[in-house]
Amino acid sequence: MSDAKLQQLLNTYLTIYDSYHSQKEIMAYTVAGLYLAGAAALFVQPPFWGVYSGRHLLGFLASLLSVSFLAFVFVDWQLRLCRDAGFVYEACSNLAVRNLDEIPEEKKPKEEPPSEIKGTTVLKFNWPKALAAEIVVVRKNKAKQWWLPSLVTMLAMALWTAIPLVRIVHSWLVGRPHV
Repeated sequence: MSDAKLQQLLNTYLTIYDSYHSQKEIMAYTVAGLYLAGAAALFVQPPFWGVYSGRHLLGFLASLLSVSFLAFVFVDWQLRLCRDAGFVYEACSNLAVRNLDEIPEEKKPKEEPPSEIKGTTVLKFNWPKALAAEIVVVRKNKAKQWWLPSLVTMLAMALWTAIPLVRIVHSWLVGRPHV
């Protein structure tokens, strides 16, 4: 692959994965924010569930837990896709800069080895070999930096799941008419 074609490919990937990373980040944090807002609304809501019978309350709690589970899965999925897009973006950026610093095209050998053309599968996608190798390096070096934001987001969602659930169960048990 010529330097011009490689640079064009890397620039295309940079544009695509910058946009994709932003989209996944926005989706993850929008859903997390809406989830937290919904949980907060349940917390400050007058206890309308006090009139529910035991079966109705269990159905209500099962619905809340199902929505919570789906929100957790969706946010985690989006954050993982966001992380992977960040890895690809950084790998493309590294290669683009490295490519600009290398030997000019006219001084390079004209024939490329077939292994450069075949590509490699990384992150469930086929990439040119050099880019695949760079993605692996970036993932190895940056993977530890991605766990904290995900953990904080999941802990906030877990806390805001527990607080309304405890309030709902407590107010239902305390507010029930004793026969």
